[in-house]
Amino acid sequence: MAALQELGKAAAVLTAWSQNLGAPGLEYPAALKGSGIPQRSALLLTGLLVGVPTKSAHMDGISTSAVIPEQSINATVAILENMGEALGTGTFAGQALAEVVGAGFYDNTKTDFSALLSEADAGRFNLGLSGDDAINAMLGVLALAPRVKGDPAVMAKSAAFDAITYSSTKPTILLSNEADRLVFAGNSQLYVDNARAAYEARLATWQAKYDAARTSTAKEALIPSKPKWNTMALYALTPETYTKFTAAGLPDLAGAPAVSGVGHQSFTEKQMMTWVRMLATSADTGRVPTWTGAASQLAKVPYMNTDEFYQPSLLKYNK
Repeated sequence: MAALQELGKAAAVLTAWSQNLGAPGLEYPAALKGSGIPQRSALLLTGLLVGVPTKSAHMDGISTSAVIPEQSINATVAILENMGEALGTGTFAGQALAEVVGAGFYDNTKTDFSALLSEADAGRFNLGLSGDDAINAMLGVLALAPRVKGDPAVMAKSAAFDAITYSSTKPTILLSNEADRLVFAGNSQLYVDNARAAYEARLATWQAKYDAARTSTAKEALIPSKPKWNTMALYALTPETYTKFTAAGLPDLAGAPAVSGVGHQSFTEKQMMTWVRMLATSADTGRVPTWTGAASQLAKVPYMNTDEFYQPSLLKYNK
């Protein structure tokens, strides 16, 4: 019940912002009241610190109008649109986890909020954040805000749920939306990075055994056990621009969403079937396709990433 009440408070604020776009000045915390910083700047900062996508179902982070005069304000509305469902999922997921392991699974006593805002984001979204002075003022208030201290025993129980070792040798192909509002695309990148580290450790161990082998027969016997890289991440991207505006210049949040790259694990039929076919082929061969081979298939599917070195926005909490 407490979780539902807290979610209701957040929903009321987000509903108000959806109507006035967060234009009124901050009323809370008291230190920022009368500062002239609009509420939307605090929302934008919150989204950037958390890592909420700056694109959403209806906001592309680029398009402008008389009411949305700057790209960073478009991105702010995107965070607004994404935040509602993200908060709901986070609130009830947290409640569910607490019912299993107990209260106190989270601790932010050592979190440096300032470090979560990159220089790139501070520059790109500077106008939406109301400038450097406003950024420093908001981060200053956050630094002094009360912290949540976790229970070490409960935190250990929670961590035990994530016992992944990245030791699988089976083909793994991930598919993510660029602007998934719930499971951020950075999760795929984190998985690939951790899998790569585990693979390189296995490869180094194998190489040491291979180098230590004294005879050609011994070396040949080791060849079949040589680790192979078997992980690939695919990304469904958004169109470059897709925000629609009403005659009054307001974003049309009730219209059709972007055709690709948004929503939670919602993909086009072509995107999904391409992924399924790659999985089926990999299951038969025991290996993921080469990037050259994959790219030739992906190029035929609208909005699928074909850049081998594409990297989504990384997670803020890289664990």
